[in-house]
Amino acid sequence: MNDLPILYTRPGCPFSAKVLLEAAVLGAELDERSIRDPEILKELMERGGKEQTPFLFIESEKVSLYESDAIMDYLHERFGQDS
Repeated sequence: MNDLPILYTRPGCPFSAKVLLEAAVLGAELDERSIRDPEILKELMERGGKEQTPFLFIESEKVSLYESDAIMDYLHERFGQDS
């Protein structure tokens, strides 16, 4: 089972871009999935219930986060180093 965090994004969404940039700075590997693909949008709706991006989903950890600041806080907790 792939336990890579899944990040659902929307092209042109500044909040998605903000999270992707922060993940890159932290070196956090994410499985980015664009909801431009109708099948990915359907998957997002099944997992989160809203057509909102970004959305972070990690099944094994029971993580489901929508807000970009909450997602970035989680990424810092999981991948960041204490400053």
